[in-house]
Amino acid sequence: MRRNSRLLLLAAPLVAVPAYAQVPREDIVLDNWRISQAIPNVCQAITRVDDHLNVNIAIMKPTGRTVLFLESDELPRANLEKRSGTISWDNWVTSQQVEFTLTEANGRGVLVAQLDPSFATDLRDKKSFWVKVHDVSLDREVALEDIDRAFAAVDICLKTL
Repeated sequence: MRRNSRLLLLAAPLVAVPAYAQVPREDIVLDNWRISQAIPNVCQAITRVDDHLNVNIAIMKPTGRTVLFLESDELPRANLEKRSGTISWDNWVTSQQVEFTLTEANGRGVLVAQLDPSFATDLRDKKSFWVKVHDVSLDREVALEDIDRAFAAVDICLKTL
């Protein structure tokens, strides 16, 4: 799953992370999660949800801003096209609009969304979310096993930056 580190580098212009002279730490593997620091001031948790979907949640220090990457062979590949979508925490009882950027990495489509820190906070509590992006026929629940352990490792990573 080393290739997913490149996804964060692809999104670096989207998230405007300052570059510092800092050597990334070694990745940590926890069950189905890989915790890494791909670029300075960012720690990420990466997992494979199923045969088609990888999820990468990157959190920036000191702001807590979160970038969500959804990588799938079922998504079209594009070059930084904007796509409108929605995310729900309660199976569509309520939802919030999210702007995604559709791109590609390693021959797979990637949806990238910049989110405020509340996304990570809500995900810690809920353990799953639903996502819809009509233009790319994405409509599914994203259930993340062991998210508590993954976020605990990300918290440690962020504290050591």
